[in-house]
Amino acid sequence: GGLLRYKIDYKRFAHEAALQALITSYVKAWEPAVLCFRHFYIANRVQLQQFNAKVWVDMDDDPFEILATRYQHRWMLRRWAEHAYKMSFLKRFYRSHYQNTTLIFAKAPLPFWADMAPYVIPNIVPEPHFNKEVLAGAAPAIAFIGSMSYPPNIEAVDFLLHRVWPLVLAHIPNAQLLLVGKEMSQQQQQAYSTYPQVQVVGEVPNMIAIYTQVQLTIAPMFSGSGTNIKIIESFAFKTPCVTTSFGLSGLELLFQTISQHLVANTASHLAERVIALLGNPTLLAQVSTIGYQQYTAYHTVAAMEKSIGHLRANDTQS
Repeated sequence: GGLLRYKIDYKRFAHEAALQALITSYVKAWEPAVLCFRHFYIANRVQLQQFNAKVWVDMDDDPFEILATRYQHRWMLRRWAEHAYKMSFLKRFYRSHYQNTTLIFAKAPLPFWADMAPYVIPNIVPEPHFNKEVLAGAAPAIAFIGSMSYPPNIEAVDFLLHRVWPLVLAHIPNAQLLLVGKEMSQQQQQAYSTYPQVQVVGEVPNMIAIYTQVQLTIAPMFSGSGTNIKIIESFAFKTPCVTTSFGLSGLELLFQTISQHLVANTASHLAERVIALLGNPTLLAQVSTIGYQQYTAYHTVAAMEKSIGHLRANDTQS
């Protein structure tokens, strides 16, 4: 009836035997009906077939997608050979290691997993209970939010500043762009601050101040792996996010019925989405309301609890 959580720092264990002995001792003591591994880093190191319990493994992001992302900018033949070897080894390993195990992903995984009956539970952002108020006469403003040391985010910011932002300013000269995120180097700060109407904010302790200032966020993502949590967060703060089809991946339910106002794949079309929403407060309010409703339906703690309940019921019946 309850959830018993035990956190293990897997890096402390030099070999699998010690880690497995610890987990096995707790499982025997508690005799859980369901044994859930929060991350495959630990599950990969434990013999799962020994347990007399349903075993769930939270894969979160598809490990093959993560691996591919690490190699996508590495063009040397040796790097690609290394990548191919790792992919081949992991496919054989996962086939045997995760038999009769429920694998949980944050979004639909690659076709490799299809016959292993993967279960999708979307990522969540705890509800911030934020009452967004747009100040009368406030300058139109948008924000890019994300870790500034992450290569896909660096790529997105460069594209935004070079290709999209000049088009927005041509139509809305008083618009402001806020660049928000941790791990921004001094070189990045200096480079970004040379662009017109750009505020280099960096890391902030509380996102409320940012979402109070901006009407929109933008995430022109073209690479990376997993689900863009920053996009979910934006909707949680009742602030629509303009993004690409790549950024939309795993968030289709969040964008349903409003994607035509928020999703585009070229600089000109992304700029058009921003200009249209900033220039039409009524449309902006409608998109914001619908987006927040879809966030509460699919990406909150309550939504995750509902999904876990369905999975538990399916396990009981099987």
